[in-house]
Amino acid sequence: MKKKMKVVFIIIGIIGVLIMGLLIMATILGKEVTVKTDKQLEGVAEDVESVLYYASLAPNSHNSQMWKIQLNTKAGELFVGVDESRVLEVVDSAKREAYISLGCYLTNLQTAFEAYGYDIKLDVYDKPDENGFISKITYKKTRDKVDYTALKTIEKRHTDKSVYKDTPITQDVADAITLDNSICYLDGSDNFAYLKKGTLDAIMVQSANQAYRDELAEWMRFSDGEVLEKQDGISAEQMGLKGMVKTFYYWTTSHESAKGDTFAKQGINTAKNQLEGCKGFLAVTGDNTIKGWVNSGLDSEKIWLKCVEQNISVQPMSAMLETEPFAQSIQKDLGTDKPVQMILRIGYVNEYGKNRNIRRDLKEYISVER
Repeated sequence: MKKKMKVVFIIIGIIGVLIMGLLIMATILGKEVTVKTDKQLEGVAEDVESVLYYASLAPNSHNSQMWKIQLNTKAGELFVGVDESRVLEVVDSAKREAYISLGCYLTNLQTAFEAYGYDIKLDVYDKPDENGFISKITYKKTRDKVDYTALKTIEKRHTDKSVYKDTPITQDVADAITLDNSICYLDGSDNFAYLKKGTLDAIMVQSANQAYRDELAEWMRFSDGEVLEKQDGISAEQMGLKGMVKTFYYWTTSHESAKGDTFAKQGINTAKNQLEGCKGFLAVTGDNTIKGWVNSGLDSEKIWLKCVEQNISVQPMSAMLETEPFAQSIQKDLGTDKPVQMILRIGYVNEYGKNRNIRRDLKEYISVER
């Protein structure tokens, strides 16, 4: 009997050691992945390289980074357009969000240029030119002093998918973060309740669409190696996962399983929790034209940077704008003068977090003329 008990205790001890070892390994493997973006562009000034990197930290759908850039160093000008190969064909077939993402990029570009002492002129075309570019920027160095505060604000901006605190946003703060083409709907208002319910309903419709699932799975990343190789997409860190939770997520999920019912249900439950912790929605409005979409992106990122200054976390939740019948009725239901182009969930968090800086090498999408 004693020998049996001794064997049992030995087995329990071995199992305990194995579990402890597994947990330690999961913790080690769950450390944050660091993408070292190559910022070098031959024949380009170092501060312009930095400007272009800061611009790339702009928010964009699925972190697909769908911008293409042509830079002429001699003329001091650059052109920005959509990389068609990175457009989300299912969720963004009209390229509305792609052009909004370009607008966000342009706001970062302008902010970073000005922070490095450049004067710039920004032109947005009515439609893409023959080379697919929608915007031209001319720049000229006029000051040596660097505004590091503006650059840190760009670095700090990130999508926060966590559950926010139960701390209300005051009307004064709401007024401080809105622009002319935006409206803040605070918790307690009828329009807030409408957006909260409609967002979850739209997410449920999307989650039932296999084509949507397949496209999302394509842009999900399920290992640090994949993140480092592709330098794009949605990593565990961008979903707010770290440590052991990140490791087990990578161990148990794949591109194939991300297309299934279980993953979709988990996404719906996550959205429910996110919406329960929501204290407000910011709606950005604009014309339903390519230029209007770009301008909505410019406004969206300006608003987001204002939120950073107020320590307000932000998560785009525009499922209603991507899904019928919600997309057709939202402007009328909210009573806005212009169509709604972006919906941002906002609130406070205990730890503000940071941008994960998962960005491609500049040479991958920037061509340089000298």
